[in-house]
Amino acid sequence: MSNADLILGVDPGYSGALAWYDCRNHRLVHVTPMPLKPETGSAAELFGAAKPASGGGRSVVDGDELAREIRASGPLRAVVMEHVASSPKMGVTSAFRFGQGFGVLQGVLAALGHTPRLVYPNVWKTSLNLSSDKSKSTAAAITLFPEWSDTFRRGAKSADLAEAALIAYYGRVFVAK
Repeated sequence: MSNADLILGVDPGYSGALAWYDCRNHRLVHVTPMPLKPETGSAAELFGAAKPASGGGRSVVDGDELAREIRASGPLRAVVMEHVASSPKMGVTSAFRFGQGFGVLQGVLAALGHTPRLVYPNVWKTSLNLSSDKSKSTAAAITLFPEWSDTFRRGAKSADLAEAALIAYYGRVFVAK
């Protein structure tokens, strides 16, 4: 992945993903889940509060790893990222964390000199004749990129990989003509 004919598609969020589409060869070249790392430095951790009873900790977007992955891909023709917002169904903490992850993505992209083209889900999905049904996105990605079908069939989180791939493809067809 070392030419300026790559489009990076980004499905933001903690279960999101990144996908690189090669415009010259008309193929998907790489798909990866959003890089995450354990949250550190929280007030609870700093003041010695116990970890949650479940034993789990929270994850945050790993900005360093995200930057490494994007830098390693080489020059990009465009970055297309789904424009997201909090949902009324989200709690305050969830909405804040979601926005925080979106901000890390924007900050890393800006630091690397990329201004993402933000596209609302209903715009890119309608353009590709899709709905909000993630299983339809997965099926479309498998049809467009059959060599990635095993990746897109791995379970619930694979739908986010498929959607990142479709966002990159959308970028090729509708943004970076």
